[in-house]
Amino acid sequence: MGKKNLDLNSKITDYGTARIDPFYYEQPPLEFVDELKKPYHEKKPDGFACRLQCAGEVDADGIFIDCGDFAESELLATAFTDFKKFTQIFEISGDRYPIILKKIDTDTYESFEIEIRESEAVIKSGDTEGVRRAIVYIEDEMRKRGGAFLPKGKIKKKPWIKSRITRGFFSPTNRAPKFGDELFDDIDYYPDEYLNRLAHDGTNGIWIYTSFRALMPSNIFSEYGEGGEKRIEKLRAVVKKCALYGIKVYVFAIEPMHLVGEMAEKYEDATGAFNSEFGMHAICTSTEQGKRYLLESVENLFRLVPDLGGYIDITSGERITNCASFPNIFHTCKRCSKRPIGHVLAETANIIKEGMRRAGTGAEFISWTYGHKMWRDEDILDYVRKCDTDIALMQNFEEYTYTEQLGKLRQGKDYWLSAVGPGELFKLTANEAKKLGKPIYAKMQICCSHEVASVPYIPTPGLIFEKYKAAREYGTSGVMQCWYFGNYPSVMSKAAGELSFCDDFTDKEDFLLRLAAIHYGEAAAKNVALAWKLFEEGYSNYPLNIMFSYYGPMHDSVVWQLHLKPKDNYLSRSWQLLDKPDGDRIHEALWQGHSLEDALTLCEIMSAKWNEGVKQLPFSKDDEAYTVSAALGLLFESGKNILKFYKLRRELGIGTSDPLTVLSDMRQTVLDEIQNSRDMIPLCEKDKRLGYHSEAEGFKFFPKKLKERICQLEELLNTEFVEVEERVKKGKTALEFYDGLQNGENCPHAYSMNSSEIREFGEARHSFKIGYDKEAITLVIDAKTEEKCVVCYEFEPLIPSPAITLGADGKIDFVSEVYTHHSMFGDKFDKERKKYELKAEKTDTGVRYTLKAKRDLTGWTADKPLRLRLSVGGDFVKPSKIKLRFLAKWDEYPDMFIWLMP
Repeated sequence: MGKKNLDLNSKITDYGTARIDPFYYEQPPLEFVDELKKPYHEKKPDGFACRLQCAGEVDADGIFIDCGDFAESELLATAFTDFKKFTQIFEISGDRYPIILKKIDTDTYESFEIEIRESEAVIKSGDTEGVRRAIVYIEDEMRKRGGAFLPKGKIKKKPWIKSRITRGFFSPTNRAPKFGDELFDDIDYYPDEYLNRLAHDGTNGIWIYTSFRALMPSNIFSEYGEGGEKRIEKLRAVVKKCALYGIKVYVFAIEPMHLVGEMAEKYEDATGAFNSEFGMHAICTSTEQGKRYLLESVENLFRLVPDLGGYIDITSGERITNCASFPNIFHTCKRCSKRPIGHVLAETANIIKEGMRRAGTGAEFISWTYGHKMWRDEDILDYVRKCDTDIALMQNFEEYTYTEQLGKLRQGKDYWLSAVGPGELFKLTANEAKKLGKPIYAKMQICCSHEVASVPYIPTPGLIFEKYKAAREYGTSGVMQCWYFGNYPSVMSKAAGELSFCDDFTDKEDFLLRLAAIHYGEAAAKNVALAWKLFEEGYSNYPLNIMFSYYGPMHDSVVWQLHLKPKDNYLSRSWQLLDKPDGDRIHEALWQGHSLEDALTLCEIMSAKWNEGVKQLPFSKDDEAYTVSAALGLLFESGKNILKFYKLRRELGIGTSDPLTVLSDMRQTVLDEIQNSRDMIPLCEKDKRLGYHSEAEGFKFFPKKLKERICQLEELLNTEFVEVEERVKKGKTALEFYDGLQNGENCPHAYSMNSSEIREFGEARHSFKIGYDKEAITLVIDAKTEEKCVVCYEFEPLIPSPAITLGADGKIDFVSEVYTHHSMFGDKFDKERKKYELKAEKTDTGVRYTLKAKRDLTGWTADKPLRLRLSVGGDFVKPSKIKLRFLAKWDEYPDMFIWLMP
């Protein structure tokens, strides 16, 4: 395998996966980087300068820049050079029509005025970046009009979204499993023409992920700072280079990072709250040492790199940092827990801001409270009120957004492009911040989101229009445009830049037509805008369910393997390359958010509308706008077919339809999928960006992997389909898995459940009693009072119910993942609780739990095999062989389930 792969594999082992995707080691080269290095202006569009001047326009042929008051600006040299290239390539350069630059006093950074006269144009601004935006505006007007024509009159623009921050598309994440650190290698992740593209899109910030430990030595923690000088040197170089394009650099570091092991023991005086499960000790800012460390680190960073644009910190959630970063451990700090959690978090944010100001910088501090989704409203408001007024308060824009799909209310958590928002969390924070005059920022996903992040962008600018319209109403003044994905410079990032300067949101149609004309010319604009509308209409039907975006098929549906005979494989993580895409537990992507039938219906609508939009595109099949849109059409069609396949398999397994008819439909679905994979291959060969996932740092699909999938599906038709059809023709059960059988015998770890008595199974701590009658399944567990008991049934194989916890007080609750990720909200909790009846009785050794699962409410109405996952005090009746935890599933592994055989 080679030394490089062996080293990589050691890191994979640390991070964990049970079924490694062999294509993790066979990734294609990043050829799209060459595309990003190409000149922004390469050739004059067909049809440019082929029409006559219209009324209200001036003829700007022979246009050039008279630098005027900005002649000595080094920062504008790139803008002047770029505009000259533009005019030369578009064959409109000369010395007949000057753009004269004048410096004036303005009240807003980046604002500008343009006065277009018959013989000249005058740009007025108070700073270099206003001039830069004005030059791009003039360039866009000529692109839009298809010639060297400008609208006569005055134009005034100023940004209401003042910070527009993205991330390098192909820079490493500095996270598991690869742990690449862009500040520690010699690769240039910001080629000049890439930065030029960002500048044309209106981007004025990029974030770089790092840590204080990697950047700087500390007077508190002596272990910190190894390699820091090299990282700081490169950071300074990136800051300097980006500034030439009007782009500021923001350090993104989740701090103060917790301590573990020996360091936690050594620096006990700096720690507070404690997570016992992972042995993580939060840095306590109520201690002298903890506060000094944070204050010193921030101050040193901005003294070492004084021209940084700002610092972004997830102050709540994502990682354990300060004592208030996670509410479930806050009580374990003897100092902080005496005060309201909102006050403690605000104090931490204020310390960071103080460190920045001590360094003498006016840079921004953006406090991103990602974890506020787990907080009470009153605590969030406490935090907002106690934060200093010059801290930018950032929330996920769509967190807790609610939308009706197919007449049912659905809940959106985390990041969404398909759902407009704003969510309830953003609205709560923004309303309070607006009242107090504090800046509110939105964390959005502009180019793509967790729904589909294996394409460079999702061409739905109408959704960005709606988001920014709503954001403006709430006083938003900054947008972090992406996580690790959603950051390829495209028509979507251009839309965000345009809308950041827009003060009139009454005419969406006009906005779409203008954007389309800038990118593709006036002749194509109407068809492109129509396609975008159809895309938006379709994409809005993406199932609003966080687990569908995390584990659903849309990112790489064209390489998902299918299984007729159930394999009970968990679903792979969409944001990683590690896991083999061969999962068949499709309900892990649905949980309580959508039924399989509803998800399929929504995806059918989405796929149909999207592919209708593709037909409207006036492009050749080699055009990047076509390849991206067509690829998405295939991904949606394949994703829909995967849902259809497993819906049909379920019907085959539980015997609700004619098995031969179902098998015929499934066979046709597989044939359709073979064709979809074939159709994706030429698109990938033309567009080297397709399949690349920025957070995964590699390709989710590519020609070789697509061909492998075709082979797998062909083999499926020739083996499992033949075998199952023969079983059906012989009068046997089509899929014996649903009967709890494997090769004609009971599956391993199967227990015979009696209808006349409650029988005891297992040994010692893993013992339990279970039985059933016409009314309920009765489960009896003995546990110590302090032990947590978790019960999760599959009343139908492969469909897990919400995992419940049993309380010594006789109350039923749910594991945390049910609250945070499984689309449980509103009255769903009460409905789920009503499925059970719990009695808790004190015993000499602890508590005896008697849990009755009501058959009519749980759906277990026939005496058919079912499955159970049970743990007592963290010990599972059937431990998993998988030694890792997946986000939002944690302990939900299929091999933990035992079979109960009536």
